[in-house]
Amino acid sequence: MFVGDASDRSVIGLFNLTFAGAATGFLTLGLVGYWRLLLVPSMLVVGAIQLWVARANLPYSRWFMPTVFEVALAVIFAVALPLWRPDWFDRSRSLKIFAPAMIVPIALCLRGVVLP
Repeated sequence: MFVGDASDRSVIGLFNLTFAGAATGFLTLGLVGYWRLLLVPSMLVVGAIQLWVARANLPYSRWFMPTVFEVALAVIFAVALPLWRPDWFDRSRSLKIFAPAMIVPIALCLRGVVLP
């Protein structure tokens, strides 16, 4: 949020994108066995909600309008590591979920705020 304040741009869309990724990452850890089949529809729902919220934001914060590709990439990054190594999340779960969930939003922030 500091970057948004320093650049006179609202980064709430990137903040929302981070939490969309984190939500799917936590869901990945919570689903086991055949329940993991629910990941694909839940990723679609979270992505659709993210796109809807981005379009419902105030005009001041609409400088960043995520595309379907960017939302999909953010969600896939957040889900990949918990699917690959769920045992890594026994400790410091939140930190380890938010780290991959922040990759795409940070890259988009650098592209849109720091390097316009």
